[in-house]
Amino acid sequence: MKILVAITGASGALYAQRLLDNLDPRQHELHVVMSHYAQQVIAEELPGGLRLPDGAKSYNLKSMNAPFASGSNPPDAMVVIPCTMGTMGRIAHGYSEDVLLRAADVVLKEKRKLILVPRETPLSLVHVRNMELLLLAGATILPANPGFYSKPKTVQEVVDTVVARVLDHLGLPEGFQPSRASSLKLAQTLDADSIIVGSFITDGSSIQAEAQLVDVPHLTMSAPVTARGEMHDMISVFNSLAW
Repeated sequence: MKILVAITGASGALYAQRLLDNLDPRQHELHVVMSHYAQQVIAEELPGGLRLPDGAKSYNLKSMNAPFASGSNPPDAMVVIPCTMGTMGRIAHGYSEDVLLRAADVVLKEKRKLILVPRETPLSLVHVRNMELLLLAGATILPANPGFYSKPKTVQEVVDTVVARVLDHLGLPEGFQPSRASSLKLAQTLDADSIIVGSFITDGSSIQAEAQLVDVPHLTMSAPVTARGEMHDMISVFNSLAW
């Protein structure tokens, strides 16, 4: 999949960083473009700077010869994260004076996937009208509203609840836990009374897994339980958690 990640000057550069951290350039063609103010915000919020995955290509904002600036070579998906209200308004009204805005225009007209991640609050009527225009044009508005089902303990874990939703909408759950909200939605669609959610880590020879039981009708979660074992006993480890 050809994915364009656009970063604007809204606060929340860590959202962009965590999205890039979870996109594998070995599986996807990654492109990155930043607005002028994005670079200033990144300098303030990411002391070490933005880390691009190996193989990801970045472009100057005025590089109108970028491959994704043409309808004959559009990206499969574009994520504007975080997205300022100014950028959203320009995209909604078809302004294309730089490659970021032009790419969004191309994605919309070619019926590809455009995901905008605004972080503004409160919203004015102008903001809401611009969102309405974009929704009617086929974009996905995915506000940076974190979830707390998983009881995140760090800022990064809070950010990751939003990034998980972005990955869900890109159709790329691999390498990242699906969000709690997506898991619950699937369970409710299947009319399930309960589901097991969890994660695992491995060092190549051994595996440690953690799981929680979710009571779907009451939206409650059990205390986490863990199991450990050798990699060759992985199925047994998972089965012990399930039982």
